[in-house]
Amino acid sequence: MLLSLVLLACTQTDPGTEGGPDAGDSAPDAAPVFHELSWDPQTEITPLAEDAVGISPAWLQDDLRLAFQRLEEDEQEAYAALLVDLDEPWLLDEVAFAVAHSSLDMLQHRDFYPELLVDNARWIYEVEPSLQYVEIIEEGEAGVDADWHTTTRYKYESGGEIVEVTIDPMTYYWYVVHPRIEDEGSFFIDAWDACGSSSLECPTSPEAGTFWREFLWEGAEQTCPDGDYCPVLRDAMTEAEVLWKDTGGGEGAVGAVARFMLTSDEEAGRWLTFGASGERSIQPNRIYALGRGNCGEWADMTSALSRTALIPNYNATPSSWDHTWNEFYDPHADRWVAWEPVNWWFDHAYGAPYSNYATRGDTRVFHVTDQYTEDTFTMEVAVTDVDGEPVDGATVALWSPFEQDGQTYWWYAGEGSTGVDGTAAFPLTADQRFGMRVESEAGNLPEEDNTLTYASEGIAAGETDVLEVELPGSIATSGTRSIVDWGDAAVASLSVGGTVRNARAITDSFKFKESYTVAVDGAAPIWFVTDEDGWDLFKDGDDFDVMAEGVLGDSAEIPFDPEQRRVFVVLNDTARTAVFGSAELRMAPGADGAWEGEVAHRIDLHMMPGEYAVVKLRDE
Repeated sequence: MLLSLVLLACTQTDPGTEGGPDAGDSAPDAAPVFHELSWDPQTEITPLAEDAVGISPAWLQDDLRLAFQRLEEDEQEAYAALLVDLDEPWLLDEVAFAVAHSSLDMLQHRDFYPELLVDNARWIYEVEPSLQYVEIIEEGEAGVDADWHTTTRYKYESGGEIVEVTIDPMTYYWYVVHPRIEDEGSFFIDAWDACGSSSLECPTSPEAGTFWREFLWEGAEQTCPDGDYCPVLRDAMTEAEVLWKDTGGGEGAVGAVARFMLTSDEEAGRWLTFGASGERSIQPNRIYALGRGNCGEWADMTSALSRTALIPNYNATPSSWDHTWNEFYDPHADRWVAWEPVNWWFDHAYGAPYSNYATRGDTRVFHVTDQYTEDTFTMEVAVTDVDGEPVDGATVALWSPFEQDGQTYWWYAGEGSTGVDGTAAFPLTADQRFGMRVESEAGNLPEEDNTLTYASEGIAAGETDVLEVELPGSIATSGTRSIVDWGDAAVASLSVGGTVRNARAITDSFKFKESYTVAVDGAAPIWFVTDEDGWDLFKDGDDFDVMAEGVLGDSAEIPFDPEQRRVFVVLNDTARTAVFGSAELRMAPGADGAWEGEVAHRIDLHMMPGEYAVVKLRDE
C-alpha cells in the first residue's frame, strides 16, 4: 500500500533568471526531483475522520488515526461525527481517548452505541461537583493548546494534614475514564430485565437502558421497582473529605465505597450479598439488581462504583487461584493498593504467593506481581519466525499449575505481546512452574489448538529466564534485498533523517479474543533505493537488487544516472506494528558535481504493517 506524499523539492534554478541557466552556459545538469507515485486510499481515513483527528489533542492524534484506519468507512464516519459534532468541547479528550483505546471488536459490536462514550464522559463531570475529595483539572484549552489534557487532583490526609496530589493523566484516562472494566461490553443495560442463563449480559438500546455511571450514581433510585431497596452511590459519597488517609483501613472516599457496598436496610437487609446462584451477570447494573455475587461480581462492582466516584481502580487476579480483588490508586504514595470491600480488607498482601495480573479497558492484560512481592524472576520470551526474524505483536499467554483433589490443572496466568525485537517480558513469582502458548502471524506454538508447552520450571528471585521460540511461518513482507555494485555512474549523496514519534503493536488478546494496541519502542522503518526493475520485483514480492539501504538516520552514496529513474522506498516491514512519524530525504551532488546545491523531500509516515511510502528520483 502506498501513502500520499507532499512534494517539497523542486528543480534547482538560477536566482537571476526565471527559467534557469541559458542553453549556452556551462552550468551543471538540473538537480533531481522527487516525484510522488499513486497511493492506495485504503491507507487513508475519511475527510470527516481527518477533521476529528485534527481537533483532538496532539498526544492522542496518532492513536485516534490508527483506530480510524482499522474501521470501515461508515464506522469512521459515525465515530468522527461523535467528536466533530460534540457540543461540550471539554468532553472531547475523554471521548476521543475512548474511541482510540477501545478494542476494534468493541467498536464494531452490533450492540454498541457510539453515544455511550459521550454519556460516559458527561457523567464524570456531572458527579464531580458533589465530591469534596476530588477536582477535575483541565490543563490547557481545547482547540487552542496542542497538548491540552484533563486529569484529577485529590485531597489526601497525611500525618493529620490535608495535602493535594494531581495524578498522571494516563492514570485518569485509563482507570477513571475508560468505560470498560474487564470482560464486559460497554453497553446500555436494563438492570431490571432478567438475562437468560446462556448470556452474562443482555445489551439494550439507549432508550431502554442506562450506562453504569448514571445508574449507580442515581439511576437505580429513579427506576427502582416498587417495594425494592435501591440505595445509590450519590448518598454515600458526599461526606467523604479525602480520598484516603495514610493511617490505612477503610478511610476517606475509598472507605465510603466499601461501606456503601455493605449497606443494609432494616427490613430489606443487604442490597449486595456474597454468594452466586442462577443468573451471573458481568454487567454492574444487572449485578446491582440481582444483589448477589462471588468475588468476580464484587470486583466488577467495586471497579464500577470507584470509577463512578472518580477513584482510579481496576480488577486484579492471581494465578493458580480462583479469586479476584481490586486495586485503587494512592496518589500520595504513588502506588496501587489492593483492597477487598466484601471482607473489609485494605492494603492486603495475599497476592504475594502468586503471579498476579490486571486488565485494561482495551482488553490488554498486564502483570502486577512485583506490586505484591520482591521475590520475582523475569521470564523473557524471544519469538522468531522460521527465517530467524523477530516476530512483533505475538501473543504470549502463560499458565501456572493448580492442584486440586490430587490432580494438576493449568490455570491462566496472564499474557503479553512481543515488541519489534520479538521479545516479551513478565515479572513472575520466583521458583514456580509456568506453561505458555504463543500465537502470531507466523504460526502458533504449540501448533495444535488448546495445547500448551512448558515455559519454565521456575528460577530464583532476581534472575532472568530467557526462552527462545521459533515459529513455523514467515513474516516476510517482500522478497529478499541484495546490495549490488551499480558500476561507475555519477553518484549522489543521500541522507535519510526523520523520526518515529509513535509505534504501536496491534495484538489479539488471548483471554478475550479481542484486539488492542500497545506502545512499543525501537520501531525503525527501513529504506532502500532501487531502479525501475527492482521496484517492479519488489511490488510482485520477488527478490530484487538495491543500490543502498538503511534505517532513519543513515546515509549512503548512490549512483544517479539522469537517464534512469531511481526509486526510494520506506518500508514498515513489521508483522503487526503501526508506525507514525516522518522521513526526510536530502540529496547532494557527489564529487563529480552533477548539479548544484541540495534537494530535499519530506514524507509523513502513517504506516500499517507491511505498508510503504515511495517516491521516484529523476532529473526534470
